[in-house]
Amino acid sequence: MSLPTTLRQLLSSLLPISITSIVYLYSYPIFHGCNFPPTAPSASSNLSSPLPILNTLRQHVDIPHLDMSKYTGAAPFRLLVLADPQLEGDSSLPNPKDSFLKRLAGYREAITSADTWDDVLLAILGSLRDMLLVDLPRSLRATRKRIDLFGNDFYLAHIYRSLHWWSKPTHVTVLGDLIGSQWVTDGEFERRAWRYWNRVFRGGVRVDDDITITGSEDVHGRDVKVVEDLPLDMQGGDGTTGPWERRIINVAGNHDVGYAGDISDYSTASYWIPRLFTHPFSNTRTSSSTT
Repeated sequence: MSLPTTLRQLLSSLLPISITSIVYLYSYPIFHGCNFPPTAPSASSNLSSPLPILNTLRQHVDIPHLDMSKYTGAAPFRLLVLADPQLEGDSSLPNPKDSFLKRLAGYREAITSADTWDDVLLAILGSLRDMLLVDLPRSLRATRKRIDLFGNDFYLAHIYRSLHWWSKPTHVTVLGDLIGSQWVTDGEFERRAWRYWNRVFRGGVRVDDDITITGSEDVHGRDVKVVEDLPLDMQGGDGTTGPWERRIINVAGNHDVGYAGDISDYSTASYWIPRLFTHPFSNTRTSSSTT
């Protein structure tokens, strides 16, 4: 069998598999039944509730030969909850002091500082052994981890984008841990926050401070309400985009602010979390007034 014929047969087998995989990858929420239930009909109503998948599908396309006026509308409050992204960073990578180039420099110094030829030979053999058995495997693992960190951002972004597109939530909440460790530098906190907003939740926006101010110290214990009225046509009932659809309600976890013994007003986490993500003890409320 000639090579072109073999490649043609291989392509004819792989192409349907590839197309099927791509379709599933970008529409998996449909196959897994990720749908919000419709509004329950009242006792005095003649309306009935459509199937959840039809309830979601009608928000994307007009379903032919189906009179949707006989069914209840979409629920005015649809909450998409994502949990525990735990963005990792340099804390999951090897210590920079153990980088391959720095280890090579150490071997060179050990060889050149040897006093006798026997010591030089021992230093060369020991350096080769450590380089092959320790340094090269560690460098390969570090490279794999860097690629994994980069790819994981887009993997999480794909989950958020696919679920958000299909289910059409009115609100989105991300439960902590938002990052993987509270023991990071200021620069690392900023880098992970940039990845969070520009890769994973690209297009999402942070909830304004004037909405989450009810959890801050100066109003704690007082009945202060900062409520945003949402008219009915801005809750997604007619397919429009509501003001909360792109806002990300972040809920900090223990890795974001530290465990009980780690929490401090002066810690790195306590400084950066309110500025880049959310107030750790905020109280976010919305109103669904139809007036």
